[in-house]
Amino acid sequence: MPQFKTLVDTNLLKEARSDATPIAPIRKGTLYSGEQKDLFVKTRIPEVSPEEGFVEVGDISKRLAIPEPLTPEDYVNFCASVTFWSREVGSDRDYLIALAFDSTKNLTVLGDENTPKAGPFQFDAPTWQAAITGVAKSANLSVDDRLDWACQPQVAAFLAREATEKFEKKFQRLPTFKELYFLQLKGDGALDALGTPATIETELTALQKRLEAAYVEALKVIDKLRPEDKFIRASVGDPPWMAIAREEKGRGVKEDPGDRNTPEIAAYFKAINAHVGTIPGQTVHWCGAFVGFCIKTCGIPGAANQVTPDAVGADFWLTWGDKAPDPPPVGSVVVFPGQHVAFLAEGSTATKLQILGGNQSDSVCIVPRDRAGAQFRWFNGISRIAAPTVPAGQNAFVTLAPRIMAQLATNFGSLTDVHRAAILGNLGHECAGFTLMQEVGVAKGSGGLGWAQWTADRRKIFEQLLRDMNAPADDFDANYAMLLKELTVSHKKAIENLLTTSDIASGVREFEKIFEVAGVKNYASRERYAQIALSLLQKPLP
Repeated sequence: MPQFKTLVDTNLLKEARSDATPIAPIRKGTLYSGEQKDLFVKTRIPEVSPEEGFVEVGDISKRLAIPEPLTPEDYVNFCASVTFWSREVGSDRDYLIALAFDSTKNLTVLGDENTPKAGPFQFDAPTWQAAITGVAKSANLSVDDRLDWACQPQVAAFLAREATEKFEKKFQRLPTFKELYFLQLKGDGALDALGTPATIETELTALQKRLEAAYVEALKVIDKLRPEDKFIRASVGDPPWMAIAREEKGRGVKEDPGDRNTPEIAAYFKAINAHVGTIPGQTVHWCGAFVGFCIKTCGIPGAANQVTPDAVGADFWLTWGDKAPDPPPVGSVVVFPGQHVAFLAEGSTATKLQILGGNQSDSVCIVPRDRAGAQFRWFNGISRIAAPTVPAGQNAFVTLAPRIMAQLATNFGSLTDVHRAAILGNLGHECAGFTLMQEVGVAKGSGGLGWAQWTADRRKIFEQLLRDMNAPADDFDANYAMLLKELTVSHKKAIENLLTTSDIASGVREFEKIFEVAGVKNYASRERYAQIALSLLQKPLP
């Protein structure tokens, strides 16, 4: 399919007319594919809009005769595309971007139709063919699309997810970036070697260094993305530094097997110009350096400027910023004088806190801690992560989501706001914000039905419940009764898995894997509904 590139900022249009209604804005330099008719190209650009539309050619965009190199101006659009597809498919964005930067010398050596491997993900023809007829078959891509740089992120996301699932099935945990890279480079046979990491330690260490170096360069581009794309693990209402902390947790930062600080941990000390801890292999306590790193790199100069080298000590944070509101919001700096410092996470109570920090179980993680003695700090006047816009015509979601989440809080007291929002994200996607109770495009009496679009035997059970209650398919009590029954009996593992997560993205995925088991994941849509649901639970700060 022909490839095009926008020459200026423009719009995706509903019709093939210059004065047609815009669907969504398109950035200058966006690559897209489609069929041209006269002066317009009919296309679908997923990172722009789920709708199909038209883009004008001529002075607005041009057709590419052969795949062109990505220029620095294109890098942001490329990273936005990777962000979209990683969310949609369910793979790790940061891993994929680091992989692309490492494979292509920071997107400068891409190859072309005359080289064995080509593109930002360096696909060869056999790998591409196997992917588009296998794990990425739903993408409906052709052999020629291998040379369309705009198509590669989608296939890369599918392959990374497949490798992650294979690793998780064998080892009952998620792989680190270096383990995932090793598996993708070596193939399925590498799973045995990964079971004895000491035998491949040299290779894994080399891959880790390559990925870290690539990610440093990639961050320069990621930092230019819109906040909703930059912070892929953030929750609505997070202060920017909490979004950074969640990213670090998602990267799996931890000490080495000898309880020594890794290069990633040493980077925390370097970020605050500390006088200690900047050399990998040391054993310096790093909770303060972690908090300092998150605030130094969050993009708020006023907050960052108040972080000095003394931030390595917990007591430094007793006077940083401002006293936190009461009750303290998620993301507040929590100080245990003379002992520890971290960030307040969701799920805290009047007596027991959940805190996200470094040097906790030798890693970046969330742990519980008694509230006694804790002091809370904030930085006034900041903007928190905003909620997505509610789709037009879906006010029903705004009305029903809080009601359902209140019921879930009553029946499942261990669920946090984020957990309940993750459930609503899945339900919201399945029934289009509670506007579509019966799946369209299928034979009458088949397909999905109700909030969760129950199918097959689950649909039959729901239909019987509706008959017993003499209720329509959109009845609140009937739908909630079905949901509650499944979450406490047949699909209770969905709650168990959900409780292992702490952010929207992970929560949405874990719940979907057990409860929805969707053929097409559409995680981006599920996350968007979840973020909207979470925003409906939050109150503005005083």
